[in-house]
Amino acid sequence: MKKLMIFSAFLILVTLGCKEEATITDPMDVVKKYFEYHNAHDIDKTLSLFSDSVVFVMDDKNRSKGKDVMRKLERWNAAIYGQLSLPRMMITGDTVLMTKITEVNQWYLSLGIDSVVYRGGTYAIVKEGLIIEMRPSLLERNSAIEATARLKQFIKWASDNRTVEIINMMPNGQFDFKPQNAPKWLELMREWRTETQDN
Repeated sequence: MKKLMIFSAFLILVTLGCKEEATITDPMDVVKKYFEYHNAHDIDKTLSLFSDSVVFVMDDKNRSKGKDVMRKLERWNAAIYGQLSLPRMMITGDTVLMTKITEVNQWYLSLGIDSVVYRGGTYAIVKEGLIIEMRPSLLERNSAIEATARLKQFIKWASDNRTVEIINMMPNGQFDFKPQNAPKWLELMREWRTETQDN
């Protein structure tokens, strides 16, 4: 009888815990959970915050739709151990607007960049507890200049010295967020820095 009571109490606690997460509907709380799960690289929990038809907006000409897009991005982020700072937020209706966001990951570190900063203006639109649209801001000017310069130097080196590898990782000259390619990118970047003594 005692064991049954303990087991019943455990089931109640588990049920309450699941119910608490499932009933988060406040847009700002949903976005905070996104940062928490994203930084923990918990892909399933992160994806649970998005609607099935979520729209990810890179810019006015590049809009991707569906959870498969977010899954690919989250898997890439996990593969490069990405971390985002929690920004200040303000809410307007269903839209959560964010201030500057700092990102640290092995991709940038392997290029010799400690962190990058995104301009204020990243937003997420939340309906009934799910993110239906997200748009990240562009990098701040200094971060963009440094990242672009480093990446150009690396691509030139890789094109000259690791032609086959860079072609395979950039089909048709386009970057592809394949998580299985992340270790190859990081290895090549570290090799580039070692050979060019970029410490």
